[in-house]
Amino acid sequence: MNRKSVSVLMALFMALSALSAVSGDGTDPLDPSDGGADWDGDGLTNAEEQTHGTNMNNADSDGDGLPDGWEADNGLSPTNGGDANGDNDGDGLTNAQEYAQGTNPMNSDTDGDGKPDNVDQFPTDP
Repeated sequence: MNRKSVSVLMALFMALSALSAVSGDGTDPLDPSDGGADWDGDGLTNAEEQTHGTNMNNADSDGDGLPDGWEADNGLSPTNGGDANGDNDGDGLTNAQEYAQGTNPMNSDTDGDGKPDNVDQFPTDP
């Protein structure tokens, strides 16, 4: 191989290496630029798992039956196993029941129809 061919191959290799580093395919969750994957399917990217202190290989890090992403999105703690039994909005439904029904654990009337979620026959449909 001549010197020109080696130079071209090196340039091509370096360009492809740079592109793969920018793509962030989630293969290295400890690299802040590569945490976009969601290995456990809980709704949190691997980078977000690091921020919340949760396990990127376990969709329910605290074992309370609520996915880490749902807890984080709804103001609960994905590292507190006791918050599934709480009733943050005081509507008579536990946070676990709110998750099962698809209602908001921080709003006692998720659909805004004037009926609290625990007595509303259709709590997500106004």
